[in-house]
Amino acid sequence: MRKSKVLKVFCINELLKLNNFANFIKIANTNNIKYALTSGSLVSLLTGYRKPTDGDFILDRTQTKKFLELFPRSIITYDKENFEGASIFPFAHKDIEVVEGGEVYSVGRSYNFEFTKLSQEHALKAQLGELEITILNPADLILFKAILFRGKEKYKRDREDILQIMKKVKIDCDYLARRFAEIGGDNIISNRLENIVCEDIKI
Repeated sequence: MRKSKVLKVFCINELLKLNNFANFIKIANTNNIKYALTSGSLVSLLTGYRKPTDGDFILDRTQTKKFLELFPRSIITYDKENFEGASIFPFAHKDIEVVEGGEVYSVGRSYNFEFTKLSQEHALKAQLGELEITILNPADLILFKAILFRGKEKYKRDREDILQIMKKVKIDCDYLARRFAEIGGDNIISNRLENIVCEDIKI
């Protein structure tokens, strides 16, 4: 895991104002939970172009049992249309959502978006006030958004998020290519990333 010295981050105060954000990070860090900030929360942190409404995290699914023991009152839901893994809300307020890594579905195909050893090794550390948090590598976030690729028709911003991330963050193209292969990337995902100049993504 790498400590980021180059990423400029935004919306720190907005994330810290979430009821259970700081408490969740402290518990996860203290108990060596393998997690990373992701999805809309990470888009907000990296770009500042939209404000976070909750804290989104991905979990190494081999730690699900341990996680539920730490948060025994968790609410568990499933979105079978888009994801294999569970969505876990460790607090009743539901301002923190933790998703298990697993298969992600799009256009009749599935992609294995686990929080793998490779993605954990390339996750970054960011300092939010007194909190040090783990964040998903921006290359992972772009891949995740490219798989789902939802727009206003589903009240989502995946396409716009990719463009905003590219404006603010330098993407590690070597790592992006490795993760592309690991998740089972195909020409659909490659075509969705055509605005990103990473010539070493091969089908």
